[in-house]
Amino acid sequence: MSETANIHSSLPSSIKVTIPSEHPSTPLSTILSRWSETLVSPPYVILTPTLPSDIPPIIAFARSQNLRLIPVNGGHASFVPITEKTLYLDLASPSFKTITLNEEKQEVTFGGGSLTGEVVKELSRQGWYTLTANSDVVGMAGWFLGGGNSGMTGVHGFGIDHVHRIQMIPFTAPMNEAGEPNVLTLSRESAGAEKDLFNTLRGAGLGLGVILSITLKAWQICTLNMTENKVWTRRLMFPGAGPNPGITTAARLYKALLLPPPAMTAVLVFLRAPPTAPRPGSPIIMLALSYFGPSEDGKKFSAPTYGEEYTQHAVSVVEGFLAWENLNASSAPLNAHGGFKEYHGAFCHEVSEESIVEAYKTWEVFTAKNLAGRGTSYLVIGSWGTDQLVQNASKHDDKMSPARDRGVFVQVVPWCKDSEDKGEADVFGRKATSALREADRKEGRKDWHFANNLRAGQNLEDVWTDEQIQRIREVKGVWDKDGVGWNPAVEGW
Repeated sequence: MSETANIHSSLPSSIKVTIPSEHPSTPLSTILSRWSETLVSPPYVILTPTLPSDIPPIIAFARSQNLRLIPVNGGHASFVPITEKTLYLDLASPSFKTITLNEEKQEVTFGGGSLTGEVVKELSRQGWYTLTANSDVVGMAGWFLGGGNSGMTGVHGFGIDHVHRIQMIPFTAPMNEAGEPNVLTLSRESAGAEKDLFNTLRGAGLGLGVILSITLKAWQICTLNMTENKVWTRRLMFPGAGPNPGITTAARLYKALLLPPPAMTAVLVFLRAPPTAPRPGSPIIMLALSYFGPSEDGKKFSAPTYGEEYTQHAVSVVEGFLAWENLNASSAPLNAHGGFKEYHGAFCHEVSEESIVEAYKTWEVFTAKNLAGRGTSYLVIGSWGTDQLVQNASKHDDKMSPARDRGVFVQVVPWCKDSEDKGEADVFGRKATSALREADRKEGRKDWHFANNLRAGQNLEDVWTDEQIQRIREVKGVWDKDGVGWNPAVEGW
């Protein structure tokens, strides 16, 4: 009897079973497609449940086989190790992708397998929105468990600030006394150990169970008073090479926009032109503004970008409107699966023009050395207002999101075709991140990092406080007593 048949005999027939080792001639990426190949080796088994009732027997099987159960709904967490001892739980079945809007309660409930783009498009079709990731193919549950940063952070705060309910099956006691799935419904009204679990899920929630659904607050798009009910955008492209590279100008302009008003995001991106461009591989510096309100207000708040001292150096200036369902369209090229990618990043209070220029030079040198092998690497510096983030934190904030006074988000992504480039990729990531942290470090401010952008070996004290790390460990000891799940603060790398 094959191993697949053995596993089938231990589980309900409704569960699809795939064992990569039984397909040695098939590339792993064909069987298991992930955003990054970093930390990925063939898992012991890939299970695709059909119904929530399939989850408890899967948890029991993982426990009996001493496997690490990893729920997956997007495949973008490059920091989660996938090994030969992994039970890879693929939540791609329709029953885990339901999206239900309750207009009366102003909330939306989405399944644990829902992707960002699915939620954005379904809600926008009905004239509503909620807080979502900045990529359509990122899983909503994973995004939420890491804090829930979005393009609307300046307006509303993090996604974890607006959760109404979480439904999940914990790794400890997945069945109740009646022999049915032990589905917990967690909220601010929960008490005791369940309240501790609810708080931990808001920003540090990996490895505690399987998320069935999350209910977030929803808003009508029309309440933003946007012109034509669309997002106003302005993009300035500066040359990264040639006799007059635009990095100094772009850095000065970006700095002039900090910190933006709540309804505006300002993002500075370094990337190389795609193969279809007139000059493939040439460095590009893009400043992208989005305003979630009347376009005239957007133009007023972005006044520096109209100054001739900046526009005369830009090779392209484009202004227009973006329909809500296309909110994340510009990030599509960064969603490609495959290659070896890792996140280096930071939450900063401020950045200097000099540090932006230094980070750019570091990126340019790293990518220029091997355009074919690492030319897709990119660097993002985003910014938002912090007033709402700070207001959302109570005096004793039980959510796992300490960096609320930081309005500059740094994401450095080495993207290599060959894993042998990792050493130089790590040097590049650390050097660029350190450059952008220079202003904060000079003022004695603590380093902070984003939970959804972890990397293997990450110093977790840059993500959560010592007290929070201890709370994560205590909560995991209650809700995952046997270590079925994986959490960086407990199992680590």
